[in-house]
Amino acid sequence: MESIHPRRNAMPDPADFHLSVRTSLPDTQLIGLVAALEADENGYAIMLCHSTKHQQVSAYTLGLTTFEHPEITCVGGNEDDVFALVSHVAEQVVEHGQVFSAGTHSTSLFSKLAFHDSSANWHELPYSRLILGDAPVSWIQCMMPLDFINIQPQTLSADLRRVA
Repeated sequence: MESIHPRRNAMPDPADFHLSVRTSLPDTQLIGLVAALEADENGYAIMLCHSTKHQQVSAYTLGLTTFEHPEITCVGGNEDDVFALVSHVAEQVVEHGQVFSAGTHSTSLFSKLAFHDSSANWHELPYSRLILGDAPVSWIQCMMPLDFINIQPQTLSADLRRVA
């Protein structure tokens, strides 16, 4: 006769698991590996930098150079907004072939996005060489629109941006 009780050694539902990784790698190396994997998988990675002194968030892409497009930077006060804007613009480049240069451009979400050439030393930012190698890199800054409405980033990207 078969028992109606679950087996004692039955495998629990995977939804009940909490996953974690323990590693001896330094955080900076681990972040670099995640960013490189993201760039390989999606064509770009987005790095977020926080300035406690100025209460600003900076974001920059790594990987658009392989599409012969300038890497994109952005500065704003809110991590979610900056990440969402840079994600949207990078997605337009990678998935839709849109090209941004200095001036005003429109996208499927924005009727006006302003871009400026960036002369900052972005090539010295962490992880840029790991992902871009020694390729010549140009940078363009996307200005936060004044009428910005919070765009919800994709769930997977939301999890990965916390690592960066």
